Amino acid sequence: RCGGDPTCSTGCFAAFGDDSVTGFMSCILEEKECLQFPKDPKLLGWLDDGDAAPKKMPGFKMESMKGDWVKVYGLDSRYDCFECQQNRFRTEGDGGWRMDTTFRLPRPRGLTKVSVEPPLEPGTFKWPSSTKTPDTSYFQNDLTEEVLVDREEAKPTMHTTGKTFGLTFWENYYIVGQGSDFQFVRYIGHTLQGGYKGAFVLARQDKLGPESLAQVKKIAAEQGLDFSEFCQVKNDACGTVKEGPKGSDIGEFVGDANKYVKFMFGRQEKVPK
Repeated sequence: RCGGDPTCSTGCFAAFGDDSVTGFMSCILEEKECLQFPKDPKLLGWLDDGDAAPKKMPGFKMESMKGDWVKVYGLDSRYDCFECQQNRFRTEGDGGWRMDTTFRLPRPRGLTKVSVEPPLEPGTFKWPSSTKTPDTSYFQNDLTEEVLVDREEAKPTMHTTGKTFGLTFWENYYIVGQGSDFQFVRYIGHTLQGGYKGAFVLARQDKLGPESLAQVKKIAAEQGLDFSEFCQVKNDACGTVKEGPKGSDIGEFVGDANKYVKFMFGRQEKVPK
């Protein structure tokens, strides 16, 4: 039904997906190839971004990424603007780097109470439920990416790979600027269905202070990016349980992923001008 459109696919998975569906789709699309879908075999693995590669900052140290981060600003509404996003960079026993990521997509279920998951606990990745009843108002997507740090002379700062919505992705990360409490990341990536690109800002807290925000805006301008086009990720409700208005019934979206996309993206907020 989506015909390979990534925005439509995101809407479908957000409205109806869960871990079982993700595993099932991974099996039939990539592992066993039971279901054929539009794909380009030339997109298998990482690619050289050529002239499209952003200019990364020199002298980057991977240790500066270690620990927990909150995504506070994003450029691509399809990937960078989901609510309550957290990233954790850590090392494995063999010294290799991993990035744990969690984000949520709203799923209207006609509930009168909206329970919101708390932040990551120290030494854990899964967000524990803030109530005894699982939160069905959101499709929570947890994934771990393998991170390979590139040499200083390479174009990207690092490249990553993982799997979400049943498809493997490969991404080149470019750290284009950083401060004491933030990292400015641009990326170019793809699945077998096609490519995408974006940018986001990670922070140690759920909001940036005025000085750090001014630095971020300066870096965006130097990169030729219009910061007013970025979204401001909703993090203020994370870790709370609050009363909310009755949501739309999921039946409204059956067979109409684009309608869900409008609902989901309508919740996003642009950076105040």
